[in-house]
Amino acid sequence: MGIQKKSARFDTDVPAARANNFPLLVDHVSREANYFRNRLAELNLGRLEPLPDAIIDENVFFLRIMADHAKFISHLLDPSERKLVDQANNFSHEFDQLLFQAKTWSPCDRSLRLSLCWTNSSIRTGYR
Repeated sequence: MGIQKKSARFDTDVPAARANNFPLLVDHVSREANYFRNRLAELNLGRLEPLPDAIIDENVFFLRIMADHAKFISHLLDPSERKLVDQANNFSHEFDQLLFQAKTWSPCDRSLRLSLCWTNSSIRTGYR
């Protein structure tokens, strides 16, 4: 069975997946599966170079994915690992802030979005 059929089957079999998982995890896995299914379909059609707007949308998508990952890590750590739990919560908050910024920019600012986000994050982390 191809990946497209398997990921589509996952979407229809969500009640079984929800029985033992966080609702955010089920939604997260479904979003990732759909993203990769669509990307593989584009690659199979020969669309190798994404459009500029698609690049921005992809970055917004992965900001949300990374925020989810940080939330999962935070909740799956041993509570006695306070420093790691705090670090995961801080990562989650930072990704949520970046996601909020990316979603609230107007379409005319889209061309500046990636360069400004890179400049802000490189200043904060010390990388250039």
